[in-house]
Amino acid sequence: MPSINLSVRVFLVYFTLIGVAAYWGFNVVSSQVKPTIRQVTEESLVESANLLAEFAGPVLQDATVKKEFTKHVEAFIKRQYQATIFGVKKESTSTRIYITDKQGIVIFDSEHKALGQDYSQWNDVYLTLKGEYGARSTWEDPNDESSSVMYVAAPVMVEKEIIGVLTLAKKNQSLRPFFALIDNNLKYWGALLLLLSLLVGGVLSYWLTGSIRQLVSYAKKLTGGEMLEPPVMGELELNTLALAMKTMRQELAGKEYVEEYLLTMTHEMKSPLSAIMGAAELITPQMPAQDIEKFSGNIQLESKRLNGFIQRMLEVARIENLANLEQVEAVNVNDLVQKVIMQKTIEAHQKNISITFHATEKLWVQGNDFILQQVMDNLIGNALEFSPINGEIIIAMSALENSNNIQIQIQDQGPGIPEYARERIFERFYSLPRPDTGKRSSGLGLTFAKRAIELHGGVITLENLSSIGSEVTIILPKVLV
Repeated sequence: MPSINLSVRVFLVYFTLIGVAAYWGFNVVSSQVKPTIRQVTEESLVESANLLAEFAGPVLQDATVKKEFTKHVEAFIKRQYQATIFGVKKESTSTRIYITDKQGIVIFDSEHKALGQDYSQWNDVYLTLKGEYGARSTWEDPNDESSSVMYVAAPVMVEKEIIGVLTLAKKNQSLRPFFALIDNNLKYWGALLLLLSLLVGGVLSYWLTGSIRQLVSYAKKLTGGEMLEPPVMGELELNTLALAMKTMRQELAGKEYVEEYLLTMTHEMKSPLSAIMGAAELITPQMPAQDIEKFSGNIQLESKRLNGFIQRMLEVARIENLANLEQVEAVNVNDLVQKVIMQKTIEAHQKNISITFHATEKLWVQGNDFILQQVMDNLIGNALEFSPINGEIIIAMSALENSNNIQIQIQDQGPGIPEYARERIFERFYSLPRPDTGKRSSGLGLTFAKRAIELHGGVITLENLSSIGSEVTIILPKVLV
């Protein structure tokens, strides 16, 4: 079963918590709103009933007044409102008014439903006649909950004596538009909150897992062989883990390095050692002097080859263990390059190869003169080995415009880099056969050069030319002397 991405898991947990909290919150609000509206409505009915009760005394005592009162109530019922309450239009009354005498008999009903009926047992009338607060809620249709009506009564008094009851009745159904409005608002804001939660949840989960993604990327680069400094993250634990990963990678690299060294040394030393041993076994005092000279020459040649390989390995091992350069000074690059060219004169003469050096000005870098000399020796040596007889090597150096760097380019006319080798050309122990002999080097020269240039804060690349041959480009920080 495929695992779920950490960001997705964080998002799902966050969204679930928000969803549950929102669902619970909206349910609580919704369950509290309706009773609150009813309570506010009841409070308004109480005040209105007591106000009207002050005018209802004469209605119970004088038929003429009752007739006039009836006229005004009917006009009130027919009145057309032009009110909009929080988006809900109010156009007519939804309130019923009835009055009972002190026996509980209905003597006035705005809807003419209960005239002459005995309402003395209804709580609104019964409790009010006893001097208590009278109210009730009754279903008009016993089978329909939505038909409930709220009744609020007030005593009709003359000289502190209760002579009747005035009741205001309001259908709860008249409150439904307000309930619907609240429900719609809750749904609207709930949907908006949901969308915002999705957005915030996505951003939050991405932000929370950002350090982990950095760590994963760093681990992949370490696995790919890159030696990088660990990323700086906001979490102490993850910083510690990244540092531990770097240390572990260095230790593993050290073990791999030793293993590769041993394997390569075994392979590379086997051939010259076999040649030396074979020549040594064949040499006897009785053989002709010509043969002794030949075998002695082979021994010397293979010994130099073996010694050169060992020296190169020591150079690479030493520079790869350096964290910073030692014996740093201002180095005159012009003099350094010319010095190496002079050292390579004999080797170039043997293949009739010309080495041309172009420099626009004297340029200096801050670094180790010996190490940089070794780099140039390796690179020019490689160019000589891969160049054809009667070829030409061009070395050009200049200061880069709009940059505090210098550029050194070494061009040869060799066969160039095969496509299959371009990704591995700076890899330790990787080497291409020389065109004239087919032999391979130790594969450490370019590794040494790359590490040395990096220690100097520079960059080295090796690319094929568009026509023929290859070109090494070195970029180094320039200093003023």
